[in-house]
Amino acid sequence: MPVTYSHSRLSTFENCPRQYRYRYLDKLPRPGPGIEAYVGICVHKALEFYFGELRAGRPAPSRADLLAVYEEAWSATSVAGLRIVKTGFDSNDYHLLGRHCLEIYEAEAAESEFGEVLGLEKKIHIRLGKTGSYRLIGYIDRFMRGADGVYEIHDYKTSGSLPRPQDIQQDRQLALYELGVRGELPAAARVRHVWHYLTFGRRFQRILSSTQLQGFARATTAAIRRVEKETEFAARTRILCHWCDFKDHCPEGREYLENQPKPGLPVAER
Repeated sequence: MPVTYSHSRLSTFENCPRQYRYRYLDKLPRPGPGIEAYVGICVHKALEFYFGELRAGRPAPSRADLLAVYEEAWSATSVAGLRIVKTGFDSNDYHLLGRHCLEIYEAEAAESEFGEVLGLEKKIHIRLGKTGSYRLIGYIDRFMRGADGVYEIHDYKTSGSLPRPQDIQQDRQLALYELGVRGELPAAARVRHVWHYLTFGRRFQRILSSTQLQGFARATTAAIRRVEKETEFAARTRILCHWCDFKDHCPEGREYLENQPKPGLPVAER
């Protein structure tokens, strides 16, 4: 059966081929999500509710309604079982972080003109390669036609750091999403990529030319070929090992972590 790739699957290989092998080839069992990922899940659910109301032609939800959906999502899982990697933080800190993201976003949204919501958590399929033999899948957080008529692919981030300008220009994920929706759009349609870094209340955007978009398609095809030719699957140890689902299985990762302090607040700030 042909392998279906995704941006996250390719990123796993690029970050650490060993982690890729453990997850996708050996299919080792994974623990539940870490708390950072869980914050992202709950924030996404709240924003899906917010724009779902707008898509249905109803008034924008109030801040209280938005936060109520977040609280319901948060309470659906026992946070006591979620992994917290960073020292000096507890589950309440992360709970408040999610609320902070939504409060900032709601304040911005109340002053914004959105245009038309076309899809939420929109599933897309992409075929790459000369014969379309490479398959990819993805989910767009929010797909819209902006007030200016430009189509928009929105992605929500709850990351604790901001991207550099080159990170935005080199981002593959939303380029793949555009490739996935292009067949639904008029040939001359313009597509804007919008990243929401919710922790900071910051938004970044770009529009790719057709030449740039095809460059991403070629680069992604090359990335898939590298995965399929790989035989070593060497470990790539670095700070991300702290968050790895498979660190207990990885000798190199365990050795690396034995000599590394856990990330978190400086001792004086705890």
